[in-house]
Amino acid sequence: MRRRQPGSQRSRIKELEMQNSINKPIFVVGSPRSGTSILTWCLGHHPNLFPVPESNWLGDFAVNVAIAYQIGAARGDYSILSAMDIRDDELFAAFGRSINDLILCHRKDLETKRETRTIELKIEPRWLRKLPAPPQGLRHVGVDGTPEYSLHICGLRKLFPQARVRPFVPRRPGSGALDASTFHRVAGLQAANEEDAIPRIGCDTVSACLLAERAYGPNVVQSNVRYADCTNDP
Repeated sequence: MRRRQPGSQRSRIKELEMQNSINKPIFVVGSPRSGTSILTWCLGHHPNLFPVPESNWLGDFAVNVAIAYQIGAARGDYSILSAMDIRDDELFAAFGRSINDLILCHRKDLETKRETRTIELKIEPRWLRKLPAPPQGLRHVGVDGTPEYSLHICGLRKLFPQARVRPFVPRRPGSGALDASTFHRVAGLQAANEEDAIPRIGCDTVSACLLAERAYGPNVVQSNVRYADCTNDP
């Protein structure tokens, strides 16, 4: 089988780099019930950032893409992916671009629902006001505040090679930041109190973030955002 020429491969890499330059979602991660949602919403008030509801499915999706690639390249030149020199990072990035474009394409649908909900629930409109259009030549960047993605940072980076991750560190036990009564809804277990909830859930997610920062560096997993820092310097 004829192999891809070096020049053609360089062109393909350049094309991927251009596409990735507009595919830079931001993921706010950390312990559940610690404030990731409100931080996501605050970031979303920047004119070039678009806050979206928690997605939850991208971590498992990345795992399934990895499995699919192994199957599609298992027999060397008798398998389509390896025969066509399609690398795993190309496959991941292709799915990531499609997901990113699809979500940004439906931005107006989400805004319409949010406006309707604001009226129905009599919420102060300024909290859900429509954000201005991004500056000329720039596209909106999605901000996803799914705390469980603390455990899926590697998969997210494969889908979105230019993504940035913002870990959020919760308050200390007893401060009221962690709602232990609702932990079972987001983490699948019942916590009697904050002191019980933080070691069992918070340590796993925060530890995963710290390991990811060590692996990818501060330019990707960008310094932990601490609650105290937010309150001291809004």
